[in-house]
Amino acid sequence: MFFKGYLILVIISNFFALPLGYILMKRWLETYANHITLTIWPFIAVFFITCMIVLLSIFRQVKEAAQANPAESVKSE
Repeated sequence: MFFKGYLILVIISNFFALPLGYILMKRWLETYANHITLTIWPFIAVFFITCMIVLLSIFRQVKEAAQANPAESVKSE
């Protein structure tokens, strides 16, 4: 449940950020004398890297919550 919610947020944010990043980088690279072509692969890599970071972060939080002793939590409160 946690993974799905956060992955939807990552997909939505990448949907807006990646085209904007492409446009800004293209304008920035046009100011140089030597031009390169921007391919889609770095942007795909950024998408998958952000998804992996979110998944690993959420997995760590879920794992810690699953291993916690509920009795200890109730005692401390």
